[in-house]
Amino acid sequence: MDQEHFHIWLQRSGGFTGMITEIEINSKDLDTSEEEHLKTMINRSDIFNLPEPVKNSSTMPDQFQYKVSIQQDGRKRELNLDEENVPDHLRNLITYILKKGRKK
Repeated sequence: MDQEHFHIWLQRSGGFTGMITEIEINSKDLDTSEEEHLKTMINRSDIFNLPEPVKNSSTMPDQFQYKVSIQQDGRKRELNLDEENVPDHLRNLITYILKKGRKK
């Protein structure tokens, strides 16, 4: 069975300290169970079908900004989101990626 490979790039900036965090994940570098788990999270996030985010004119001070890029099955999606505009399922994926990046 062919594996569907994916590539994730995430950048989080802003917050109280203004620190920038970048994490890159390639499914080819993961074990099978981790790859399947992340693939499920990508599908649940529905990132390829999300509408372009609407920028709020009322910016929360010290909020995070996220840049997310996912390539999967010949598709690519890039989103720039303010913390307050991240849909729940995508937020779950972002949180998981950030935790995984800290384990390195």
